[in-house]
Amino acid sequence: MELSVDYPNNYLKIKNTVEKYVSGTYNLPVIEDKKVFYIIPLSGGLDSFATAYTLLAKFPSTPFTFVHADTMAEAEGTEEALKAFEDITGRKIIKLKPKAGLFEGIEKYGNFIPSQRHRSCTQTLKTAPIKRFFDALKQRHGDDSLFMQFVGLRADEPKRKGIEWSQEHIGSAYPLQSLGITKQAVNKIVEEIQITPIYYLNKSRSGCVPCIFSRRSELVDAWSTSSARLDRAAKMEEIPGNILKIYNDLPTPVTKLLSAGRNWLNFYRPAALGYPRMGCEEKRGKNKINSKIVDLFGASESKRIYAAIEYHYYPNNYGIAKEPFIFFESLLTYSTSLGGIKKSIKHFWLHRLHTKEMYNHDEKQIGEERRIFIFEIEVDDYENEIPKSPDEVFTWQNDRTPLYAIRKTISVIERILLTEGERQNTRHSDPKIKEQALASMKKLDNQREYGRTLNVSEYVKPSFEELVDDIDITEAPTACMACSR
Repeated sequence: MELSVDYPNNYLKIKNTVEKYVSGTYNLPVIEDKKVFYIIPLSGGLDSFATAYTLLAKFPSTPFTFVHADTMAEAEGTEEALKAFEDITGRKIIKLKPKAGLFEGIEKYGNFIPSQRHRSCTQTLKTAPIKRFFDALKQRHGDDSLFMQFVGLRADEPKRKGIEWSQEHIGSAYPLQSLGITKQAVNKIVEEIQITPIYYLNKSRSGCVPCIFSRRSELVDAWSTSSARLDRAAKMEEIPGNILKIYNDLPTPVTKLLSAGRNWLNFYRPAALGYPRMGCEEKRGKNKINSKIVDLFGASESKRIYAAIEYHYYPNNYGIAKEPFIFFESLLTYSTSLGGIKKSIKHFWLHRLHTKEMYNHDEKQIGEERRIFIFEIEVDDYENEIPKSPDEVFTWQNDRTPLYAIRKTISVIERILLTEGERQNTRHSDPKIKEQALASMKKLDNQREYGRTLNVSEYVKPSFEELVDDIDITEAPTACMACSR
């Protein structure tokens, strides 16, 4: 146990920051006839960090013990975030390292992948290690000891519950609720004291890279930022060899076909952002076979998928350029239905609003600079290009989409949109860009065509108030408390 009663490093900064967001009172639990020890589990998530900083601000001389249960498959940047906490506070985090991490354990026991219904990963790598830790402390300090853990349940989530321990020597307390600290306050506390961990750029919480609660957008990002770990997880799905061969037959990247760096290429860019208008943004016609089906190109047996592209758009020049421009662009997520993609973007945009402090923006600014467009894309021979996995295959995703199928779909979408981007640039007003694009299309026109864009429309982003009460948000599956807060 940590016995130091010295004030934490940077105490005044921590105290002054926390006090701005506290609206209630809280006293540390005291149990008659019990020696109470105060434990703060740190998952790497914002809520647990905010809990730790809040308690240090309110009770600076209290000997808190900080503990982290490591799954050995945590999001990239978790270790750095925990070290930052130690450096700022001068307090040591006890790290519980398993003999077999998430991947090793699954491989050892026949690739039995956890699911949202059978959360074996949480039980094995979070709950059980913490319980053993408490049991060891009881052996050391006696039967009259009580180990009170502080859980980061916030004031704006009154219906959520923490782990209900059956052991008499373990208790749970929820200081953020009593102190009136909400999600917005949590984000600001961590950002102002420590800086928000890097994995929150496109990940809504901490936890393992292939987490069973990962949203499609998080896995799309993980194939770029944590490809080695996601590749290892994908192998555990044990896809049949004939289907795996198709998944691994990725389209040749446009960058390779054109011998050009990705920074020299771009996706199709909507006319609303100042780029040439192409046919996919014109008024769409009706399907000639079925008048109820909207289809610019007529009847088609190809599969339609919907992709969300985010453009970091500078509407003002800020002294950087004479005209507004796109700073960068990225594929956020995709879905096989329009309703599905809109639902996915709701979750993503709420995350953007929750973490707007990372960009030093308010809601209006981030809404102006982060423009999201939905692309309706026709993919040729989709069922054979990206086949479904057999029913007997177990996957990380609750909708049974294999991780390798996600990677293949990402590659197909990028191939289509980068080709469309070059085709659009043949109409560019800059002669040099137009000349380069014409040369590129001579090469690309001789390559296989994977599909085309049928329609592009801007996503009208709901306000924060609309999102927090949206049924798609409120009824979303609840991630495990022990490993993602």
